[in-house]
Amino acid sequence: MDFELAWERPPEAPPVAHGTIAGLAAALRRQLASAFAAQRQCWPLWVPVALAAGVAVYFAMPVEPHGLFAALAATLAVAIVVQIRRGACKPAFLLLAACAAGFAAAKARTLWLDTAVLAAPTGDVVLTGRIVGLAPIGERSLRLVLDDVQLEAIEPNRAPRRVELRMPGPAPRLSRGATIRVHALLYPLAPPLLPGTYDHARTLWFAGIGATGRALRRPDIIAAPTGPALADRIDDLRDAIGARIRAALPGPMGAFAEAQITGERGHLPRGINDALQVSGLAHILSISGLHMALVAGGVFTVLRALLALSPWLALTRPIKAWAAVGALLAAAIYLALSGGGVATWRSAIMIVMLFAAVLLERPALSLHNLVATAALLIVMSPEAVLSASFQMSFLAVMGLISAHEAWSGWRASRDREGDDGGKVRWTRLVFRRLLAAALAMTATTLVASLCSGLPAVYHFNRLSAYAVIANALALPVVSLLVMPAALAAMVAMPFGLEFLPLQLMGFGLAAVARIAATIAALPGARTAIASPPLPAMMAMTAGLLFLCLWRGWTRLLGLVAILAGIGLAGLHSEPDILVERRGATVAIRAEDGRLAFPLQRKARFTVEKWLLHEGDSATFKEALERSGWSCTATACRAVVKGRRLVFLPSDLAAGAASALCGDAEIVIAAVPLRGACRGARLRIDRFDLWRKGPLAIYLDGDRWRVVSARDEQGQRPWVVHPVPRASIRSAAAPRP
Repeated sequence: MDFELAWERPPEAPPVAHGTIAGLAAALRRQLASAFAAQRQCWPLWVPVALAAGVAVYFAMPVEPHGLFAALAATLAVAIVVQIRRGACKPAFLLLAACAAGFAAAKARTLWLDTAVLAAPTGDVVLTGRIVGLAPIGERSLRLVLDDVQLEAIEPNRAPRRVELRMPGPAPRLSRGATIRVHALLYPLAPPLLPGTYDHARTLWFAGIGATGRALRRPDIIAAPTGPALADRIDDLRDAIGARIRAALPGPMGAFAEAQITGERGHLPRGINDALQVSGLAHILSISGLHMALVAGGVFTVLRALLALSPWLALTRPIKAWAAVGALLAAAIYLALSGGGVATWRSAIMIVMLFAAVLLERPALSLHNLVATAALLIVMSPEAVLSASFQMSFLAVMGLISAHEAWSGWRASRDREGDDGGKVRWTRLVFRRLLAAALAMTATTLVASLCSGLPAVYHFNRLSAYAVIANALALPVVSLLVMPAALAAMVAMPFGLEFLPLQLMGFGLAAVARIAATIAALPGARTAIASPPLPAMMAMTAGLLFLCLWRGWTRLLGLVAILAGIGLAGLHSEPDILVERRGATVAIRAEDGRLAFPLQRKARFTVEKWLLHEGDSATFKEALERSGWSCTATACRAVVKGRRLVFLPSDLAAGAASALCGDAEIVIAAVPLRGACRGARLRIDRFDLWRKGPLAIYLDGDRWRVVSARDEQGQRPWVVHPVPRASIRSAAAPRP
């Protein structure tokens, strides 16, 4: 695509004296014109970035935009594309069209799903639904997703159509597609643990899930699966393959092998999973580019070699195309068995483009293939833009391709310089290639870790300090032993011969697990990093994109944006008080800047997430031992920036609150205060938390600012506005 830029041609003006301001301005203008001229063929690379920006604008809006805005955005995008096809157009219009298209796609996706959500806890209720999702959580519980849900005693227009249930304890043999009846407790989609942080409710909403809960009894199967649903059959096949793997390779390595082959991590021991995450090897569990490349590339190589054994076929038939078709079929099967995550879809689409490019004798690995894949996924599933998987996957691959292109250009210029031959030339060549392979593996790990590190820190507050070492040790084992053995096991499984390949795979996985455990035990491996604020994250991501997608030496300006983002992160102010969404615990910022908690063992999960968000590596027990609170059996007291704070726990009778408030300026209660503690300047009770969710309180002199999770979420379809339980119950239902 060719663009006309007004600033590409330097203006015809009389020369000016060197060293004057006008001369410097003219020189700068020429440099900018030259830099923009170098981007003539590269502007399409920014299309998925603009698409993602349009999606981000949609999700950042405080209220749900009317469908008319999406229609106008789509119309604008189409009009600009028509103008582009008619002739040359400035790149700004192309990017504007992509941004408008991203906004329209996100709104269209929301309108298409229209997930019904539960607005109040149901209490013990009988529900009937069809199993569409079934996954283990450890050895003793299951995660069920039920569709076509019918809730007794709940108004139909107030009931969700799909729910997620956790079923503890042993359960009867369940299969996807079966209809069950079960007693359960259902809850509305929960707000974020902190205002402005990860919104799990939004993720569930876009998965069609409108409520979560837990089963209270063993379910009754009232209907067997009906109809040959392909997705159910594939999921049942995945379960069968997983069972065969665990039977041939019992223990932790069998669960590890199952995660590698089918993507099911429910049986994986927590210790192995934790070690992989801390050491920087968690990507081994994610079926993505590495796995797809090894499987499809291995099948392509083997098929082509086998077909080439016949001279007649090699000389008269397109065996390269046949091998490519076989590799694509293997990739499709692997995609189906893996569960189809974002990273897996990205890898599968790129594999298709890679083999298509090979057959057409075009460059197989290029940024154009990547951006086409990204644009397709964004249009199909706009909400994926906000996920850690999407961000880490595409940024890592973008960085690797950009680094590869830069390295290839440098190598090409070096090769043109020639080589002085000699008798030891081949030994030099072997040594250089071995050294180049080692350096390439190290550089690949370093580039991928740095590029994926930004979203990793933002979403998980972790950045593996020893990822380069861990990957340098583990990836050769995975590439040369684990994945070939896994492919051999899958080929042999229909014949019942998977035992030996799986033993070989287990040997390799045991080595990987030992590497991960050793690296995770090194000093500093578990250091947490505070989440950067959103403006800082955006600045650093923009700088990384500029480094990878821009052309010429001016791409180094991306480093300026990254440094600016780091500076913005340092200017971020943290809240002085945090309140859990049910009032189970309250955190204050102590004099040393760390969070301190009342000495009560409640809301452990929330406390650990708060600590991680702060970049605090303390354990739950260590956090509870910090000073700052003075607690009795009925109340906890603290002083925050000179303000007297009283926290009244949930096991306190409401009528006793007034006697405990005293002269406190801030009162936070897990029970309804009603008319109690009216002398406090700031009162927060159970009703406030029920309406607003978790709170963050900022103190500034005599003023304060209270930010709630639901205010940060805005008025969106996935945000639950709670109502009394009685309002959702059917009029014919007996009152509890």
